Amino acid sequence: MAHTKEFRFDGWTLRCDSGDLVGEGRTVRLRKQSQQVLEALLEYPGEVVMREQLIARLWPRGVVDFEMGLNSAIGRLRRTLDDDADAPRYIETLPRRGYRFIGHVTVACEDGSVAQAPIAEQTFPQRMHRARDRIFLAALCTVALAIAGSAPAPTRWLPLALQDAPAASMQDAAADEHYRLGRYFLARRNAGDLERARERFESAAAIDPGFAQAYAGLASTDWLLAVEGLAPEDAVLPQMRTAANRALALDPDLAEAHMRLALDALRIGRHDLYEMHATRAERAQPDNALLLSESSSEALSNGHFDEGVALARRAVAAEPLTIAYRYNLASALFLAGRYDEAKQVNLDVLALDPSTWADIAGQVLVLQRRFEEALALAKTWPDGIDKYEIEALAYQGLRRRGEADAALAALIGTAGDRDPLRIVEVYAYRGDADAAFGWLAISAGWFRRNQTLPSHELLPWTLRLSPFVASLRDSPRWPEFVAKLGDI
Repeated sequence: MAHTKEFRFDGWTLRCDSGDLVGEGRTVRLRKQSQQVLEALLEYPGEVVMREQLIARLWPRGVVDFEMGLNSAIGRLRRTLDDDADAPRYIETLPRRGYRFIGHVTVACEDGSVAQAPIAEQTFPQRMHRARDRIFLAALCTVALAIAGSAPAPTRWLPLALQDAPAASMQDAAADEHYRLGRYFLARRNAGDLERARERFESAAAIDPGFAQAYAGLASTDWLLAVEGLAPEDAVLPQMRTAANRALALDPDLAEAHMRLALDALRIGRHDLYEMHATRAERAQPDNALLLSESSSEALSNGHFDEGVALARRAVAAEPLTIAYRYNLASALFLAGRYDEAKQVNLDVLALDPSTWADIAGQVLVLQRRFEEALALAKTWPDGIDKYEIEALAYQGLRRRGEADAALAALIGTAGDRDPLRIVEVYAYRGDADAAFGWLAISAGWFRRNQTLPSHELLPWTLRLSPFVASLRDSPRWPEFVAKLGDI
């Protein structure tokens, strides 16, 4: 047979050169191991492909936990194809033996020829794809044995396709349900959601120790718990590394796990490790939302605004229900000076989750001198940093000095040891350069002490791009500050 270019089955097309699986109106880039498994099954449709054959194909040099790695690859394929282990349309499990592809396969070759792959004749039990048919068949066997006067049916009397399958599929379904709920909490990020996400990912991994994505979810959760100051770094960051490395041992192409380790390497100044993990993430999953979001931040920090906005849009397209990526898009638009669109995207985020931030919309209204609208928006928020900053800016714009001073005092009391750059922005907007530069020094010290994110990178590019500190950047005192802080 000429070299295979594509496999087609039931409306799906596997493009072997790119690893794209196209069908049902979507395109999925398969991870390397999942593609290798699917190709092996499609090469021998209707025949049993032994687990040992698949393991030898995926890990020719041998690796630790290859059994769980194979289970994980099969699980990913089933989720992509919306296939049910208990009532399969495509991938049938033969317990303790291997797997069989039971769909109708067409092979397209590079020489232009197309062939219908042979399908082995299937027995009646193997054609029972729907769950109710399988249940009926099991009941029929039980009734027949009862009529014959036998005791309750031992497992050996059941068809091979039914043995162990219900328990395995229930286990997979339970792990998948915990994982999906963990993803929901991780995407929403309301108060307590990170803790809820961690519990769900832990449950998924406990049920299925080979569930690589569950470990990647744990790594993301632990990273965010540290970044947001919700748990001690020395407690959760070692857990994050363990979970991320476990995920990559099971699936070396998981971009999420690579990116968490990349960000951790950047935090401690290991740029070599950062580049290694970021490069592997991009090669494995170029459309991963976390990768795109981090690339957007890097582009913005270098002044490439159009690129930063485009990457932020792609991150939202990759994970449209993750609030953080939509907020990041609003931030990118704001820094790029696209104020009306930034405000609208931020308000869209607020509509999706009323508990999230709308500070970007408030800042846009202040910059547009729509102070009363900014105040009206801020009054709908609970007391906190976002509300106090917008009130301090808007009251200053309205020349209501007493209320502006009160709001600034509240901001200092709340943000002084948590987000001092907000105080810098207010003083700069008020034209008080002495106080602004004083708080810049405090901000620099705060960022240096907060080791979760590298101070020499986060603080400078934020300063460069914030429109509220433009007057400071034009001051002759700015070069002196830059020299003390480091490379900006």
